[in-house]
Amino acid sequence: MLKRLFLAWLLLMWPLFQFLPAAPVAARPQYMLLGQNTTFGANWSYINGSAAYTTSGASKALNLGFTPPAGALLVCGAGWTSTSDTVSITDNSSGPADTWTTVFPLTSFAGTYPGDYQAWATIVTSGTRPTTVTVSITPTNAAIYVGCTAYAAPPGGLVQDGSAVSTQLSSAGTSCAITYTTGAAAGDLVWSFTIIVATSTSLTVASPFAFRVTDTLYRQGLADDGTPGGVAASTGVTATYTWTASTESAGCAAVGFKW
Repeated sequence: MLKRLFLAWLLLMWPLFQFLPAAPVAARPQYMLLGQNTTFGANWSYINGSAAYTTSGASKALNLGFTPPAGALLVCGAGWTSTSDTVSITDNSSGPADTWTTVFPLTSFAGTYPGDYQAWATIVTSGTRPTTVTVSITPTNAAIYVGCTAYAAPPGGLVQDGSAVSTQLSSAGTSCAITYTTGAAAGDLVWSFTIIVATSTSLTVASPFAFRVTDTLYRQGLADDGTPGGVAASTGVTATYTWTASTESAGCAAVGFKW
């Protein structure tokens, strides 16, 4: 009897059940995909540098005056007043020792006071880091000029962008200019140096380059493009050096490094 009464009540009330609110559906979480820029610009921050000379001898030991950090790019240039020489570069690092790479080959400049110049670079190791860099030359020379500059560690290590370029004076003059064109990758450091044989004064380099170091006689100068973010791809940059004393022997060179 009760079952029949319940079924009758259910049939009577069924139309009302159609209008009852449905149970709430749990909301789905919403996600936003954010893009991340993983391409960072180069940061060729300059650390320190030094330059010096000797008036005669078979070698010149340059006291850096600072200790470059592990991973730093250390670039050194040297010039001397003789040609057809055997030359080498070492430093006092150890455990492991730094490995030096020629980035600008041995090149001669002619004129009344002929000579040679060359440049090297190394990535400073994590052992006992260098405080002295020595350039040794055979035979003994009338004068040797050495300069070095250090930069923040490039993530790719020592990677030269293309080949070094240089120009040499063979007649009297008071300027030397060299243009380096960067490669396809943006962010290059363009490093340049000059060697002049004269009692020079007021040695300058034009923008965008800026001197980092010169020796006390202004016979050698090391400069870079001065742009922490590096130089744009496929861009020509010119280092123009000028001085006041006319000379018949001089050279200037430029080298590019990838970040």
